[in-house]
Amino acid sequence: MLALLSPRERAAGEGSLRLEPGRLRLQRGFVAAIDGAAVAKALGAFPGALLVMHAPEDRYVGLDNARRLVTCARRPASLVMLDGADHFLARKEDAAFAADVLGPWAARHVARVREREEPLPEGQVEVREASEGGLAQDIRVGPHWLRADEPLALGGQDSGPTPYGLLEAALGACTSMTVRMYADRQGWPLTRVRVRLSHDQVHAKDGAECESRVGRVERLERLVRLEGPLTEEQRARLLHIAELCPVHRTLESKVDVRTRRDDSSTE
Repeated sequence: MLALLSPRERAAGEGSLRLEPGRLRLQRGFVAAIDGAAVAKALGAFPGALLVMHAPEDRYVGLDNARRLVTCARRPASLVMLDGADHFLARKEDAAFAADVLGPWAARHVARVREREEPLPEGQVEVREASEGGLAQDIRVGPHWLRADEPLALGGQDSGPTPYGLLEAALGACTSMTVRMYADRQGWPLTRVRVRLSHDQVHAKDGAECESRVGRVERLERLVRLEGPLTEEQRARLLHIAELCPVHRTLESKVDVRTRRDDSSTE
C-alpha cells in the first residue's frame, strides 16, 4: 500500500492515500511501522500462527504482499483467497465468509495451546501475562479461559474487560443466578433477569451509610430488571434476595488477602 504514496511522500515518510470512501492520512510513525523490513522482522519474531486473507480483486494491495507475509512468518502460515471480495469487505456476504473462516481457524490454534494446560482445581484461579505483552492478562478458571486488559487510553490494548469490569461482572452474574434460583424454587413467573452495574468512588460524607468512614469509599451501583408478570410483592422479595447473593456478601465482608512468593521452577 505504501507504493500508492507519491515519491515525495515516501521520501518524507508520511502522506495520504485515497481509499474509498475517503482519504487516509499516514503519519510518520505508522509508515515506519508498516515498512516491509519492519513487518518482516515482527513476523519473524511472532511465535503464534498466522492467517492471511487476500482478495484477488483488491485494488490497493496486491497478492505479492500477501505472499510475502506468509513467507516471513516464523511458523507455517495460512493464506486464504477471498474471491469476489474487495479491500473493505464491503459486501455482507464476503465479511460473513471471512468470519466463518477465521473463527474455526483461530479456535483450532487456541485449542492446541490449551490442550497442554490441565484444568485447575475447583476454587483456584491463575492469572498470567498474555504472550502479546503489554497489560493483557490470560486468566484460567477451572477449564475456562478469560482475558483481562486495560483500555487504550491507559496503556492497554482493550482486548478484554478491565479488572474492575470483571469484578462487576462477577457481582452481576451472581445476582442474576441467585434471583433466578429463588424464583424457580417459588414457582414465580420470572421470565428474565437483567443486571447493570457501574463502579465509582464517592466521598464518605456523600452517603448516610458512610457516616463512620473518612475519605473516599468504593461504590457499586446495581440496577436489577425483573421481567415477567410478577406482583409487586414478588418483585420486592426478589430485589431483597439480590442483596443476599454470595458475591455481594463477600464484597461487604472483611476479606483477608494473603500474598506469598512462588519460588517454584517454571521449567
